[in-house]
Amino acid sequence: TNGIDIIIIKDISNIREREAGFIVILKKTAGLILELLISIFVIICVSALPTLFRGISFNFKEFLMTIKNVFLSLLHPQDITYGWTVEKSLFPQIFLHYKETILLIMTSILISTILSFLFTYLILLVFQKVKRKIMWFLTIIESLPDIFYIIVFQFLMIVIYKQTDRLLFNVASAGEDRAFFLPILCLSLPLILLLTKFLIQQFEREGEKLYVEYAVSKGMTPLYIFNVHIWKNVLFSLYHYSKTAIWFVISNLIILEFMFNMTGIIYFVLRNSTPEIFVIGILMIYLPIFLFYRICEWLLPAIIRGEAID
Repeated sequence: TNGIDIIIIKDISNIREREAGFIVILKKTAGLILELLISIFVIICVSALPTLFRGISFNFKEFLMTIKNVFLSLLHPQDITYGWTVEKSLFPQIFLHYKETILLIMTSILISTILSFLFTYLILLVFQKVKRKIMWFLTIIESLPDIFYIIVFQFLMIVIYKQTDRLLFNVASAGEDRAFFLPILCLSLPLILLLTKFLIQQFEREGEKLYVEYAVSKGMTPLYIFNVHIWKNVLFSLYHYSKTAIWFVISNLIILEFMFNMTGIIYFVLRNSTPEIFVIGILMIYLPIFLFYRICEWLLPAIIRGEAID
């Protein structure tokens, strides 16, 4: 009888655990949907802001009407058009511009992350003696405006072309000739400087913690501690800092697409500046980032998200 009672109690506790887990998932899903709806509503309101002002007076009626029209348009996206002289369907044309922007962003982030870790590794393990000078140099270069890199690289390509009669890389997009290498370079370089400086500071901060001294006392080599323990903890910090890096990249896209005459999603939204297109363009950039970090918050442990005590 006691054995049967124990089995029943275990089954009941298992059922309660499953129910509790299911309730947690429902709460997280409901919170995700609510946060997503609020974000979409805010973006719609921002798209309708120009109609709020008429001269020096406010026009709330037209503002609310614009919000309503945008909302109704989003319910039927296949009917949204763009173009002033000849109206064309927004879809699938907007995906072509979106693809160019996303490819640029993903390539730049990937290259910047890999090179930042490589440079950090070299500076801390090989060029330790001149680390302060390197950090000073990174600070000076990082203070330069992003447009400076664009102008310098475009100017260098033009000079090389005049001297050798060979254009190494396109300095701007024109027709079928697309500028791709230079935009990636100009978008990656400031991010490499930003991430390298951040990673060096994080590695130094981790190196001063007690667990490093404890590992040294256990006879572990500095290289092993660096590669196994410090490296892992810095990755946790990088996850938290990645939001800043991503928004840094996106903010630079406006200048980048303009200077290189690229026809990315930002170019398309600015050229066809209707509230509906603005909302769709912003959502196409915002939603993947929003969902990525929300999924990470669900899947990753609290310590990785920076929510646990060290």
